[in-house]
Amino acid sequence: MLDFGCGHGTDVRLLMEQGVNIAGYDAFHKEYDRRPSGSFDLVTLNFVVNVLPREYRDQCLKDAWKCVCKGGTLFVSARPMKDVLRYSSSWDSYEDGWLTSAKTFQTGYSQDALGLYLMDQLGADEVHTGTRPTFVYGWLKKT
Repeated sequence: MLDFGCGHGTDVRLLMEQGVNIAGYDAFHKEYDRRPSGSFDLVTLNFVVNVLPREYRDQCLKDAWKCVCKGGTLFVSARPMKDVLRYSSSWDSYEDGWLTSAKTFQTGYSQDALGLYLMDQLGADEVHTGTRPTFVYGWLKKT
């Protein structure tokens, strides 16, 4: 398993403690800035596509997809747009999202919008999507 965009590696460490064979990668955090070689049965991209401006987001998604082995799965989660809209009135518009008061980028997705984004960027015919109270998600298999 690869946590692509793992940040400071909290999930990586927690899962390792549970015996999960997992690697972490995040270009912006020194401890995890070396991308593991090889491909993985499961690659997760959790709360990454909603914090990257478009210029980085699309490439990040494609890079994560390259790490998925044939028959493997990419799982993407993101912040729901309804949650982002709750705070965005005090933020500055930027591209397809906002710059927060801390000058970090935020956008959000509906379940359908995330599915369409994954299909468009990865050329997939089928993406499974869902929603939970605090996130929307999509997953697809590499054939």
